[in-house]
Amino acid sequence: MGTNRREFKIFVCIVIIVFLLGVYPLKLPTAEAPVAHAVAPQGAGNNTSSEDIAGLPYDGGPSGDNQVIWSPLYNPHYIEDNYTVESGWTLVIQPGCEIKFQSGKWLIVQGSLSADGGDIGITFTSNLTSKSPGDWGGIYVDGGWLGLINNCIIEYSTDGVYIWNMGMMSVIQDCKIHHNSNQGVYLNFVMGGPSISDCEIHNCTYGVYSLSSSLMMSLNNVYNNTYGVFLGIAPGQFPISPALWQNNITHNIIDGVYVDGEHPGFSNNYISFNGRHGICIYDDPSITPGFMMIQDNKLENNTDAGIWVDGQAPSITGNTILNCSYGIYADQNANPWVFENNIVNRPFWGSCIEFHGSKGNISDSTLKNGKFGIYAESSEFNVYRSTIEDWGMTGIMAQGTNGCSVWVENTTMSSTIGTSFFLDDDSHVTTLNTSFDKGTVDIFDGLSNITVMWWVHIKVNESNGDPANKAQVWLNDTYGITKKSDITDSDGWIKWIQLTEYVEGFGEIDYDTHAGTAVNVNGTGITFADIDFYKIIYIDIGLIKDYPIQLFNGWNMISLPFVQSDPTIGKVLESIDQEYDAVQWFNISDTSDHWKHFKVDKPFGNDMSEINHYMGIWIYSNLEKKLLIKGEKTTTTDISLFEGWNFVGYPSLTTKSLDDALSTIAGKYDVIYHYDASDFLDHWKNNVDMDLLEMKPGEGYWIHALEDCIWTVEGY
Repeated sequence: MGTNRREFKIFVCIVIIVFLLGVYPLKLPTAEAPVAHAVAPQGAGNNTSSEDIAGLPYDGGPSGDNQVIWSPLYNPHYIEDNYTVESGWTLVIQPGCEIKFQSGKWLIVQGSLSADGGDIGITFTSNLTSKSPGDWGGIYVDGGWLGLINNCIIEYSTDGVYIWNMGMMSVIQDCKIHHNSNQGVYLNFVMGGPSISDCEIHNCTYGVYSLSSSLMMSLNNVYNNTYGVFLGIAPGQFPISPALWQNNITHNIIDGVYVDGEHPGFSNNYISFNGRHGICIYDDPSITPGFMMIQDNKLENNTDAGIWVDGQAPSITGNTILNCSYGIYADQNANPWVFENNIVNRPFWGSCIEFHGSKGNISDSTLKNGKFGIYAESSEFNVYRSTIEDWGMTGIMAQGTNGCSVWVENTTMSSTIGTSFFLDDDSHVTTLNTSFDKGTVDIFDGLSNITVMWWVHIKVNESNGDPANKAQVWLNDTYGITKKSDITDSDGWIKWIQLTEYVEGFGEIDYDTHAGTAVNVNGTGITFADIDFYKIIYIDIGLIKDYPIQLFNGWNMISLPFVQSDPTIGKVLESIDQEYDAVQWFNISDTSDHWKHFKVDKPFGNDMSEINHYMGIWIYSNLEKKLLIKGEKTTTTDISLFEGWNFVGYPSLTTKSLDDALSTIAGKYDVIYHYDASDFLDHWKNNVDMDLLEMKPGEGYWIHALEDCIWTVEGY
């Protein structure tokens, strides 16, 4: 039919030029564009011409209009020149067929192809006696339709199955695709969910190479390739978000999966024994980082990293990562979210998690073994509710040209050897309710420091040991700032407060504390007030100045745990000045205008100037940062709720169950919502769906009241 492959050749030339300029980090596998040999149907009784394809047997006629059938009765089928299925025609290859290709020849599909091997199978192979990868071209689909390839062997070609610009569903299943010199399967801008399942793909340069295609890949064995799977973006195209689940991707020479700008999802895959990384996520600077889920996979015995991330922000959840040099390696502006992972590294080797010029959040995870639990250079990261144990050298090492900023909360750190922390290059660590051996903290320079804080319950005694009841206590914190505490009760107890145990590098406080433990301290400089004989007691103690609320880029639903002496927005939010855009509050009592707004760059028209501890607050943050709230603790706060939706704060320093926190309005509300900015999968939490079980300091809430009522919140 004399098909001209000009457009495909132009594309290949462009790709080669771009790659020579060094734009792409990996070389795109380029096959010589097959030249279509004109093979037109010759009528109902003769589908192919022996003059066009020498030596090709045919079965004597189509079974229907515009259909060509290859039968196993005429095996083997020899392809001595390119064979083209023209647009409008269908080639049906029956089970048992064996198709042998001469050197460099292709099966070109511009119409449609069905190759269902049934229980017998179909073989596409080289016609050479001594077979080698690259002997023949491959199955090349150019704008046509690959309906089904089932139970086929595709071997010793250049490109296996090569699909270009197809918009319909195609299925490749139960196939053995191997010893192809470029890739086993190549997809370029293939929509409609091309599916590859239950296949064995091995001994290729790329097992699967997908560009801007909606690939669905499951239950495959991909092994002994240079790269197992490559997921990228075609020039001028956009991410499509392919999905990989329940695949075995093992023993590939370099990476199990290499991602270049795409935003795939991974679930329940086994990715192991690859020569470099299990999953390598590379950030093409021309692509906007997007959401990527890596969930419930097992990655083990990959030579370098289980998961290597550069410049992207994947959610890494529920994975088991074993015996890699680096469990997770975050490089150059990466920002991974690491949740509920179990990372067990090689003993005395590498890091469970490593950060280089990047950010990250680690929560509810176990990091075990390795030379380092976490190794970081010039990075900022948070650790919540995790266990770091049995490291060979250091639990958390923080250093680098720009130092590191680290927050560790409700975490246990333990090892029989090495140091808990090693800090250098103006690095700063804050721990809250975190246990570690404080005798194994190594601060290498004079700029770095570690601040250790606990939630503690303090009992104040007079100098004679009696409880300091009816006393106001002024606490001189570590930073030299004097603050007034709650009035003590009759037994001398101050309510729960956040206490700085010591700040290494600035000098230590001379006593030790533990989370939840009562601490007895004796007052000094006791005087008596004129009214009610209140004692005023001054105590030097490490009370921190501020309450930190973690903000994420975008909208955050928060509240203030303290009473503000100056409630103006600028004063309350001064720690993030110029780093937020807008603040909003819903006032149910103002029936004419419920919503109140403050927009930073709006010169007029703002109808909100103050925020207080009664309010639930929407705040739009320009970056991830901790908002530091100053103020005075409150014993109790009465918040008026009106029938309907109320947007309220939670002025307390204690996390409580919903039943406990809302006990004063039991039966007077039915639904409560909170927006969790940290959960990309499901921001909205509520009591009906049972994913909101507690009320926490610093969070705002929507409460649907069934009647007007007063909600009393305990501040401790």
